[in-house]
Amino acid sequence: MTKRKEEVRLPPVDMPVADKSVISDEKETDLRDTNVNLGRRFHVIWGVLALFVSSMMIISSTYSQYLVAHFIKEVRLEWNITEISSTGTRCEANTSSLSYTVMIESQSRAATIKMYLSMTSGIPSIVVIFLLGAFSDRVGRKVLFLLPVFGFIAMTVTYAVVSYWTLPIQFVYIGHFLEGISGGFVTFLIGMFAYTSDLTKGGNSRSLRITLVETVIAFSLGVTDVALGHVIHSWGYTIPFVVGTALLFLDAGIIQFILPESHVVSTYTTLSVKQYFYSTFYFYFSKKVNRFLFQIGGCSFFILALIGLGKPSVDILFMLNSPLCWDSVKIGYFGVAHRVSAALGGLILVTVLQRWLPDAKIAMLSTISFFLGVVVQGFAWNDILMFTSVTVGAFASAAISLVRAILSKLTPQGQHGAMFGSVAVIEAITMLTNGIVFNVIYRSTLSLFHGAVYMFMGGLLLVAVGLFIVLERGKRRTAGNENVQVVNDEPKEMKSHS
Repeated sequence: MTKRKEEVRLPPVDMPVADKSVISDEKETDLRDTNVNLGRRFHVIWGVLALFVSSMMIISSTYSQYLVAHFIKEVRLEWNITEISSTGTRCEANTSSLSYTVMIESQSRAATIKMYLSMTSGIPSIVVIFLLGAFSDRVGRKVLFLLPVFGFIAMTVTYAVVSYWTLPIQFVYIGHFLEGISGGFVTFLIGMFAYTSDLTKGGNSRSLRITLVETVIAFSLGVTDVALGHVIHSWGYTIPFVVGTALLFLDAGIIQFILPESHVVSTYTTLSVKQYFYSTFYFYFSKKVNRFLFQIGGCSFFILALIGLGKPSVDILFMLNSPLCWDSVKIGYFGVAHRVSAALGGLILVTVLQRWLPDAKIAMLSTISFFLGVVVQGFAWNDILMFTSVTVGAFASAAISLVRAILSKLTPQGQHGAMFGSVAVIEAITMLTNGIVFNVIYRSTLSLFHGAVYMFMGGLLLVAVGLFIVLERGKRRTAGNENVQVVNDEPKEMKSHS
């Protein structure tokens, strides 16, 4: 009797001998080659994403404003100043007044605690993210969605309790730690981009789908921003935390009972922690793939993620402070204008230019738009300049999506979880460092020039432009090398003239 030959997935050819135990008997189903309804799957996953991002926005924006309001109360009580507002903040443009001094001191304390909160959630999340991407290649993608949802539920409940019963602010560290050990938002993004890559083939189709993910995120953030501003203004901080918790529970139900799995593995082999770590980062050191392109792509992603994730936190402090003195409603309108314009601008940029330009060049144009928007905002002293920064930065969101797409196209099929896990580790490091770097710069330069932190961001974005130039030249140089995995994304119009 003949034995049926089973397929095995082999480890990278250059894996050290000690690590060859990574060979497993896992069997995958490639859903792109079956008759499953991919359109329905994308609609469900985008709905899951919209719910999660809306919940996350409610939580992060509310707690940022809550911290400022909390420390205004604290400073006023310490300094024996009356007329304490319960949900709002008083902003004073006169730099010699007592109210202005209170605002500066409150913002400084809020920036400091946000730095420590970033460390509390960021450090444990890095350890978790190291493992989860490669782990999902062996058990499926749903774990990448459910863990961060329950982590955010824990953090939101903590803030709701602290806000409602006016408990000591130190209790919020518990919620941030629980959110950190779940992997946080970055883990959810690993799932989103791995899920998208599972259902799409390389080329412009994947670039557009990944850009659409960023578009859904931006629209969800923008719509939530407007609604949240009115809710905080009318009902304070506890209600938004409760609403955020309810949306997260709804999202968890959809993920568990409605969302289909995109990466079906019939058998599972346990790997050591060392092997998971290796699977996550071998792209950047292996000769089997083009490690130079991964290294340059990783550096450019680090800069874009550092600013993209760190800027919103500073934006709220910047807008609450003099000379703008915005309230939560106006912050909400700015948020929706900024995010919706960036989402539409990025999607239009990619859709239109894909026919003529490769991904790296489009990303470079997007980064230039990002740079212009950041610089204009740094010099903004009135509403007109703030909304002008939205206009000139309208194409900013495309860059980070295209970096993900470029790295995805360089990755062998079946290893996208590990690759996006490595990107997520970079993203988690930026979430940790931006809370330290940008809040320290903002706090240190507040009395000198309130927009200094944006000038620093602009300088980093110019470095990213240079990296994209290097990345595109590197891709052209290695496009004909059969020993590396490179999906050529040059449009037909360019190829016919090359």
